[in-house]
Amino acid sequence: MLSEPDSVDRLDPAVGRPADTTDFPPSTSANGPADGTADGARPTRRRSGRRLAAAVLLALGCVFTGLCLVIVFSSWWDDHSIDSHLGRSDADVLSVSFNRAAVRFVTPDGTVYIPPNGILYPSGLAAGERVRVEYDTQSPDVVRVAGRDYRLAFLPVGSTLLIAWAVLVPLIWWLRRRPGAPLPRWHRSAARRG
Repeated sequence: MLSEPDSVDRLDPAVGRPADTTDFPPSTSANGPADGTADGARPTRRRSGRRLAAAVLLALGCVFTGLCLVIVFSSWWDDHSIDSHLGRSDADVLSVSFNRAAVRFVTPDGTVYIPPNGILYPSGLAAGERVRVEYDTQSPDVVRVAGRDYRLAFLPVGSTLLIAWAVLVPLIWWLRRRPGAPLPRWHRSAARRG
């Protein structure tokens, strides 16, 4: 008995060309997957890459938030130590830079201190100015401008966090969203108006 050779092409009656006898999964064709990509694993890799990027951004946002909270907590801790062992004096502002102001003050026992880390809450100070300061008598290097406390950190830390999350949340949402998924109703109506 003779059998048909494997090289013989069978014609597909619908198209008039050789029929493809290769079996493909239902979601793919001879030209690739139904979504038009050339590689069947690519959408899954892309989706998992986007999810990984979203998870990394979320983790970075949480770490950044934690660091900002540490700033507020450390400011509160410094204020607590000053309030626990309160000393007062007048200080001369020696220099002011972007992130620090150097001051010199004298304690009641006659010791002159120039705190190496500067003064806490230095906003609005100018070199050559004389200001009233409060310091920790057990650790005079911890000194603040009199009348100022950790609550001054709320505005810069809060606004920084607000801006950071205002950028991160839409970006994470965009990365987590399925490619080709319809946009929310509010976004579609805004696009029609514009």
